[in-house]
Amino acid sequence: MKIIILSTDKSILKWKSLSKKLNFIKEALSVWEVEIKNVEVIPVVENNKVSSNWLSALINPYFNQGYDIVALHMSDKQCLEWGIMPSLRGANPNSGKEYGNFYFWADEKTLREGLNQFEQTFLHEFAHEYYQQTKREDNTHWYHYHNPDISGLVKSFDWTLYQPRRMNLKKQVTLMERVKELLIKLVGMQTFKNPFPNFPISQKFGNRDTKLYPRTGHHIGTDWATPKNTPILSPVDGEVTMIGLDNTRGHWLEITSSRYFWYFFHLNKRAELKNCKQGDVIGYTGNTGLSTGNHCHLEIWNQRRDVSLLTKDNFRDYLIDPETLIK
Repeated sequence: MKIIILSTDKSILKWKSLSKKLNFIKEALSVWEVEIKNVEVIPVVENNKVSSNWLSALINPYFNQGYDIVALHMSDKQCLEWGIMPSLRGANPNSGKEYGNFYFWADEKTLREGLNQFEQTFLHEFAHEYYQQTKREDNTHWYHYHNPDISGLVKSFDWTLYQPRRMNLKKQVTLMERVKELLIKLVGMQTFKNPFPNFPISQKFGNRDTKLYPRTGHHIGTDWATPKNTPILSPVDGEVTMIGLDNTRGHWLEITSSRYFWYFFHLNKRAELKNCKQGDVIGYTGNTGLSTGNHCHLEIWNQRRDVSLLTKDNFRDYLIDPETLIK
């Protein structure tokens, strides 16, 4: 299981005892991973409590990323500044969903019944979460009243009862990922990676453009707006089989892979013929050829490029929209 604690306290990453606190939680819950992330948010507070809907909107994306427990932490000072009821130490709004949400506050050395409040309150609020999800009688307050250290309670939890539908779904996804990896090894299937993961698309495939593309009436590639000399990362395992220079494409290259032919235009200079692995730098972007600014144009063909074959009616039969392939 994976835990992430989202903290509005900017100082938390500098706590000298942070590793000890996270290890305490990790051992109590028998989980593999506990992470901390600073988030710059101000909670919506209703009736001296953090809004359940606001909290769900904040943390639900992390469940979708594979985390099993997500909590919001804040400092004691922030709790008071935002008008949150200080006597609670934390709260767990019952959202009615299979996974819930909870928040808590504590400074590095804040104590709860003589023990560290950060550790104890996190486990206390998660205990409420566990009982909500498993539909069992909630013994959190009774146990914590008689035992200052609540870790003994959470160590007794039966994890087979916790989020059973979601946990089963995660197992199915993991199985499918393993099957996919096996297929890639057996039959050479390959996923395709974005050659410009940090840059925006400036013109999509299929945009109407009768001036530059009179034969098809549409943009037959995808453009990425990039600064000059941005590395082009190979989207596949393949080979740079052709390179060239002309007035329209500028410096360009062709990658041949097991399934498609990939063409990159408007490079800054002549590329090299070579074998390439996915993620290798195969060239650099520029503004050569028929181009009004630094960018890169990518075309993906299901056969070697031959624009004489294209018409307004059939260009989609020969070309692939890059956004349908790359991730």
